Amino acid sequence: MSSQSCEAYRGYSIDVEVTANNVVSLSGRELRYSVSWSIISLHVLSTPIASLPERLEFLSPDDAFSYGERRARTFIDGSLLSDVQ
Repeated sequence: MSSQSCEAYRGYSIDVEVTANNVVSLSGRELRYSVSWSIISLHVLSTPIASLPERLEFLSPDDAFSYGERRARTFIDGSLLSDVQ
């Protein structure tokens, strides 16, 4: 498992974890990568606000990391928007 903290976004810290998985395919054993992400407020040191695994597999760890970061940012944007309304 590999973990990466992303650049702070709108007052939140984003942590992305990528896990390598061996899968069997028609061409033999291959690696696939799954991703989960957590959001923690920079203002309140506490447990994560959200921590979600994604139900997708990726061909490279870089694709998994970038997807996890984008999904976390989308979650933050949606949360802030719902707070305004």
